[in-house]
Amino acid sequence: MISALRPKSIHRFYSLTNKTTPRSLASPPFTKKWAMMKTHAKPWQKFPKRGQKSPAYKSLEAALKLEDEAAAVGDATKLEAELANDPENHQLRFDLALAYNAQGEKLKAAEQLMHIIKTDREWNDDGARTKLLELFDAWGPADPDTARARRMLSGLLFS
Repeated sequence: MISALRPKSIHRFYSLTNKTTPRSLASPPFTKKWAMMKTHAKPWQKFPKRGQKSPAYKSLEAALKLEDEAAAVGDATKLEAELANDPENHQLRFDLALAYNAQGEKLKAAEQLMHIIKTDREWNDDGARTKLLELFDAWGPADPDTARARRMLSGLLFS
C-alpha cells in the first residue's frame, strides 16, 4: 500500500508547484524500486532548494514520514480491539491515530490524538499535540479536515 501511495504523493507535489512530472517518477520501475531507495537518498531530497521551501514540498515530506511510521504500527482493526480492552493506554491510541491517518480517516486520527491531549496533555512530552501538528502539515493548510481539526483543537486547548 505504501509503495502505491508514494508516487501519487510525488505527482501531487509536482502538480501543486506547477511543474511537470519527470518521466523518471512516472515510470513503473520507480514504483517497483521504492523499497530499495529507502537506504539511499530520498528522491524528494534531490529537488532544487527553491522547491524545498514550498508548502507543497513540506506537506509531501510530512506525509511520507507519517506513512513510514504507520507501516510500523500495523492494522487499525487489531489496534481498535486492543484499545477496547485497555481504553486508557495512550500508546495504543496514538498508534491507532497513525493507522487511521494511513487509511485516510483524518478526523478519526485527529479525534484519537485529541482524546490523549484531553486526558493527559503531558503524555510523552506533549507527543500527541506534536503529532497532531505533523498531521496538519501533511494534510496541508487548504484541506477542509485540517481546518475542522484545528478548530476542534483550539476549542479543546482554550476552553
